[in-house]
Amino acid sequence: TLLHNLEPIPVIRLTPRKVNHRGSAFGSLLRVLLVGGCLVSINYILLVPTFGRINQAHNIVCSGNQDFVIAANPATGMIHAASSTASDDWTHTEKVILQVAHPEIPGTTA
Repeated sequence: TLLHNLEPIPVIRLTPRKVNHRGSAFGSLLRVLLVGGCLVSINYILLVPTFGRINQAHNIVCSGNQDFVIAANPATGMIHAASSTASDDWTHTEKVILQVAHPEIPGTTA
């Protein structure tokens, strides 16, 4: 079988390093301070600006007047904007458009 045909992998044994107990506390403290400094640097160099931009984008998209629609006219390149209402009532025109378009509108669950 496969397990009987397996052979051990040769491993090179390294001699253990001599531990200098006198400098080990200083070395450990230096490593902790170095890692802590790296984490603080990464936070202020990368994370704080990134989350600042995310917060700014959220404020741009989610604040102010949200009751409007826009569309770009591909023939002219003009942008058209119109106010919309937050009403759930359908106008006659919207009902006619839905009857012609037959869109797939998923049902909502309460």
